[in-house]
Amino acid sequence: MPPMENSDACLVTHVSYSPLGGAGVVAARLAAAQRRLGRPAELISLVRTPFPRWAARHPSTAAAALFDYFAVRKGARSAFFSLYRRRHAARIARALAERPGILHLHWLPGMLWPPAFFSRPIRARKIVWTAHDFWPATGGCHFPYDCDRFASDCEDCPQVRPMFRRAVATAYRRKMESLRERPDICVVAPSEWLRAELHKNAFFRGLARAVIPNPVDTEIFRPGDVVAARAAVGLPPDAFVVGLGAADLRDERKQIEPTLRLLKDWFAQRPDAPPCRALIFGAGGPFRGLPPEFVFVGTTTDRERLSGWYNAMNVFVSLSRYETLGNTLAEAAACAIPTIVLAGSGASEVVLRGRTGELVDAPEAMLHVLDQWRQNPALLSHLGRQAREFAVSRFAAEAVARRYLELYCA
Repeated sequence: MPPMENSDACLVTHVSYSPLGGAGVVAARLAAAQRRLGRPAELISLVRTPFPRWAARHPSTAAAALFDYFAVRKGARSAFFSLYRRRHAARIARALAERPGILHLHWLPGMLWPPAFFSRPIRARKIVWTAHDFWPATGGCHFPYDCDRFASDCEDCPQVRPMFRRAVATAYRRKMESLRERPDICVVAPSEWLRAELHKNAFFRGLARAVIPNPVDTEIFRPGDVVAARAAVGLPPDAFVVGLGAADLRDERKQIEPTLRLLKDWFAQRPDAPPCRALIFGAGGPFRGLPPEFVFVGTTTDRERLSGWYNAMNVFVSLSRYETLGNTLAEAAACAIPTIVLAGSGASEVVLRGRTGELVDAPEAMLHVLDQWRQNPALLSHLGRQAREFAVSRFAAEAVARRYLELYCA
């Protein structure tokens, strides 16, 4: 990697609406890892607390977010949407436009509106934009599900009520026009799956040029004392513990509730030893009607505590239909926890089939894998060791940070 001329040229400014959530966590981890490598790097965010704690300070953004969620979307099963949450933080935008070095963008809705920001003169010598979902290439949805209209015009968006479809198409057109004026932007996808999906949009074939996975701090997320981890959350030391987790447990894309129903029936049919338990973390719980074998621990920003939750598990499962990669899957692997993942999206790239976990083609197939692993502790331990090795080699924060530093210099 060639040396930079001065400290201004070395500066890396990461930009994300919040340091929380999947994208914010990635941005914060990258900035911290790059500092450990000796590069000046910082994260600029608009809010630093979960919703609704920031709503009073940013009422217009909160109102737009609620309007997008309840009024714009067609229904609860529609994709998460950011159409009117395009507030442009003018003061922050002006300051960012004057930043030298590298401008590394992450999750922007509610903080920066691309058509407004990219029309400015920008001092940075390079702009990198990590696509944590599809929003950079759509008129507003973060995951288009089975819709490919973002490949052309986002006309007649199936995710929103009819009265908002023209606004979606207009937002798409303005976003593409603004990007057309910035051919120097390099879009990074965290998985080959997402890059292939973005390439359905002809314009993004020239922008989405790199694939770099999300980072994990493998010194914090690592194997630990299982008995102590279980005691901390009230789980018996001899239990077979299935873990689930997400930033938002109510996100329909994650399929948490259907997974819990499958596990509830599976637990009921296996009263013999070892006892079965489920450990669930994330915002949006607990769920009603679950037996006491299902332990809900809430959410946390304490990474040591989160690592302990993973270490209390025997296996981590995710039947999410669409994932750009899956931070929880990589964190579990780093803690030597094998994973079961629904195949078909970027999550498949976190699991080496039969070596670090298992890919299943249907939710019900998860139960067959659990049966096999529950009866074979030696296999489970072997898979866990390989999962740890794979996570360290692919997702270690400093290794990922170096790949980005190389990209900045390309």
